[in-house]
Amino acid sequence: LWTDAALSAHLAGFLSAEELRASREWGLSLEAWIGHHLRTFASLKSPTPALYHWRTTDGLEIDFVLECGRKCLPIEVKTTERPGIRDAKNLRFFLEKHPEAPFGILACECEIPTVIASNVLAVPISTLLLN
Repeated sequence: LWTDAALSAHLAGFLSAEELRASREWGLSLEAWIGHHLRTFASLKSPTPALYHWRTTDGLEIDFVLECGRKCLPIEVKTTERPGIRDAKNLRFFLEKHPEAPFGILACECEIPTVIASNVLAVPISTLLLN
């Protein structure tokens, strides 16, 4: 796993942000970039929250779960600009199984925060990363 998404994109031969965004690698690059920011965030907190990837034996997965004490926050990354209920499928499944998670975040390329389900919020990536 590359933790520097820009270096990874450069070494893969992408010469511009537009070229990367149009590629099939965009989602993985975006996920790596957000993962880097979340790891940095977690390292600055005390106590340090655990940060991990969650996956079921059936293949359902959540990109990131921040866990601190008895609370956790699932975060799913999508490249969509128009998030919908289908984008929140894995988050909703996770939330059903983990009552210690009060809600989930769908980090995406939407323009404004949007409620996707009663316990899932779609958040612009720029808001999540406080850019």
